[in-house]
Amino acid sequence: MATAFFSFMNTSGSSSPKLDMELKRGRADLSDVSGSASVSSPDSKRLNMLKNEDTTSITQQISPVEQQPPVLPQAPVNSLFIDSVKSLISELSSAIDRRFDQNAELLDSRFSAITPRFDQLDSRLSSIEEWAGMRDERVAELTNKVEQLEQRNAQLEERVRTLAESVSAATNTADWAPSGTGSVNVRLLGDSNSAGKLKFGSSRGTLGQALPGASDFVAKISDLVQVSLDSLAEVSDLIIAVGTNDLKSTEANPRVLAQTMFGFLKTVNHKLPSTNVFLPGVLPTVSSENSETNRNISLYNHYLKDLCSRFPRFKYIDCSMFVDQQGGLKTAFANGGNDMIHLNAQGLKLYFSRFKFALRTTRGLPVANRRRRDRPTSGGASREDTPNRTENVSRGAANQSRGRGPGRGSGRGR
Repeated sequence: MATAFFSFMNTSGSSSPKLDMELKRGRADLSDVSGSASVSSPDSKRLNMLKNEDTTSITQQISPVEQQPPVLPQAPVNSLFIDSVKSLISELSSAIDRRFDQNAELLDSRFSAITPRFDQLDSRLSSIEEWAGMRDERVAELTNKVEQLEQRNAQLEERVRTLAESVSAATNTADWAPSGTGSVNVRLLGDSNSAGKLKFGSSRGTLGQALPGASDFVAKISDLVQVSLDSLAEVSDLIIAVGTNDLKSTEANPRVLAQTMFGFLKTVNHKLPSTNVFLPGVLPTVSSENSETNRNISLYNHYLKDLCSRFPRFKYIDCSMFVDQQGGLKTAFANGGNDMIHLNAQGLKLYFSRFKFALRTTRGLPVANRRRRDRPTSGGASREDTPNRTENVSRGAANQSRGRGPGRGSGRGR
């Protein structure tokens, strides 16, 4: 039984080093007793009971003590130290809170300052994106225009090539003609002082063979709008000699008439761009001094001369040689009598010579350098800007140097 007890104690998990030593000592004592000489069985039983009681009492005395954990000595608690630690922790917490609040306020202020700048950047970015879109549209538009211009240029080059070939073919097949005479077609739009009186042809008293043409009667400036410009498509030189019938009216307004003429001239310049246009000054009337009609005619001629300067192919024909000192028509060129408007034969000859001179100089044709015999016999000599006057002056100076009178050109008597 003791052996079973010790076996149980050896396998028990509640033994300690001190208990193990006591058990070893108990086992040794039991071995000594069991090895002694003859022991009676009653004594043996009592001895076993005694061992059992001793072992039980030892186990009861040792086990509770060994099984409890050791108790550490407690240090004395310092309340002042604890209070100071608590105070320090409280101050650190307050400092951390204040620092956090300061950083939060600083971040808020910086964010408030940055927000408008971000808004500005967004606005500028939107503007840039919008401008980029407009630029792309503009680039596409310009690209389209460039393509159109290239197509137009190709068409023009083809047209120029075709025209050059046609001109070359015409040059190879055309007959020779003097310079300035090719494709000349003169048309006169005139009133009763010129239409039907200007002669065309090669005989004496005409414009000559180099200036063929025809004339149409147009009474007033306002009647010019009724002229069909399509009928003038083949005309190379156009003479417009109208205005006397408009300006002789007491209600005539030179400025309004000049504006009407300007509108017609713009149409002619647009539809007949290669036509030379000649506008002779309106002739005055035979009248008394300070005539309202002649003042209007003088002002209209001033406007007409200014209009011609606006167009490169338009030319003003000066007719101031028909005007006397009072601003009226020289009586030497007038029909006389009650006719205060129309020219006589001498006046018509001088009038049409102005047309002929302008046409031939424009066409590059030679101008006859001969003494003129169409000077008036009365009413004063007329001044003409032709080579004849210079030639006559030089001949008079030469006669005087030879001792001859100014009227004795050849030394013969009158």
